[in-house]
Amino acid sequence: MSRSQPTISGTPRQVTHRQQRLCFTELAREELPEHGKRFGPVSLQFSTDALRRLGALPVIYLPQNVKGDTGLSSAGAVIAATMGDIKYTLTQLHQLARLKDLNYIRTLPGAENATSVCPQCVMNLENRDEAGNVVATYQMPLQHILDLLDYVGFRNAPFELMLGILNLTQNLFYPTDDERHDDQLAYNRQREWRITAGMRVGGVDHGHPATDAEKKLLLESMTNFGVRRRATRMVHSAE
Repeated sequence: MSRSQPTISGTPRQVTHRQQRLCFTELAREELPEHGKRFGPVSLQFSTDALRRLGALPVIYLPQNVKGDTGLSSAGAVIAATMGDIKYTLTQLHQLARLKDLNYIRTLPGAENATSVCPQCVMNLENRDEAGNVVATYQMPLQHILDLLDYVGFRNAPFELMLGILNLTQNLFYPTDDERHDDQLAYNRQREWRITAGMRVGGVDHGHPATDAEKKLLLESMTNFGVRRRATRMVHSAE
């Protein structure tokens, strides 16, 4: 889902989010034949309880703008786009919080052999434009940054968890209308649920990249239905 969205400075930019998801449709048995005409003759059935235990959630349908209207009909698109800004802000805060982590510091260019992190060191922070050019610089002691983050994080969820929740939520967004087939509210009527990646609860990941063994099992299973080539593309694109 993408949309041209103005920044605070008024400069237009494109906001894009690539979703990772496993989709399910809530159907009565008598609805399955008609559903299969569009989505294929093969189906897998799961109980609602089983899917909920796997973390499945109903899709959040967001309507697009009404043609020619720049008012309240753009609410859905603005929500989807602004979630990207919120995620960017939390990502920046999370990266700053990791500056006290020696293992993270060692991943930075020129700091591979660092032996300690000095709170009194001065950090050089930069803002870069889309071409990679530095447009603003800031110098401040690391301790000041960490003190501010302690203030922001007081009695708050960890930045990493909040980022996971945002990522999960972005993967639940879907348009209400099928614009490809010019069918208004078509997607909204599908009653879709999804298992998406991004969140970690009780030490269990809500989703993870497929292992080699899982990819092999998927390809072997799909081969029985004559769709090995498409399954291979799906696995590769997920990487």
